[in-house]
Amino acid sequence: MDYLIKGAACDAKVRVIAVESSEIAAVSAEIHKPAREASALFSRVLTAAAMFGSMLKPPQSVSLIIRGDYGEILATSDSTARVRGYISNKEISGINGGDLTIIKDSGMKKPYLGKVKLVSNDVAECVGYYFAQSEQIPTAVALGAVFSGDRITRAGGYLVQLMPGASESLAETLENAVNNAPPIDEALASGAPIESILQNIINFEPLETLPINYHCPCDRESITNVLLSVGKKELTSILEEDRRAIVHCHFCEKD
Repeated sequence: MDYLIKGAACDAKVRVIAVESSEIAAVSAEIHKPAREASALFSRVLTAAAMFGSMLKPPQSVSLIIRGDYGEILATSDSTARVRGYISNKEISGINGGDLTIIKDSGMKKPYLGKVKLVSNDVAECVGYYFAQSEQIPTAVALGAVFSGDRITRAGGYLVQLMPGASESLAETLENAVNNAPPIDEALASGAPIESILQNIINFEPLETLPINYHCPCDRESITNVLLSVGKKELTSILEEDRRAIVHCHFCEKD
């Protein structure tokens, strides 16, 4: 079962999040059937979405969108870190160039939108850059995926974030610890629990553990509401021209 652990360290001056997302990676690969490199990128974006989602409160949600000439990778999460996603180019092999957009929807007011240029081919580095630039929060992120052939066998990651009031010496200590940590793919391949991997970098106190999964909420009722929102006149026109109306969900690939 996949899970996410929220914790604190250094007298609550540091926020940490550890994510085990192997089943999410497997389910998303089964649904969308991306090629190997595309599957790795998609898995990392979904893991990052769970991290963002866990920082929200109900009924808030968040979307991460990576977009460039190569296509688009989209992942969304609610406040319980249930995720779903879509990848437009199943053969994508990298994210050189383009933008990372974060949309936070409170369910009431106008959604918050933050956008940064992609600074590397590494999703984790781009997410860390977003936090530093758009939210002015020093953040280290690691996102990994381990393969057996073309199939992901392990996925997960962690986030280490300085909170307001953290000293420069603490920031330097954490930076050294993160930089000296083994590569996340190597750590995941060892079989160690993700929380142990993170504990080896920073001694933290677990505060909450959430079960997480790939979840698409589309059902007959929600699809009916979509059709109703189109309007009777437009639906009648579609039926007269095409003799049928098909609604397709890009998140679960079902009609």
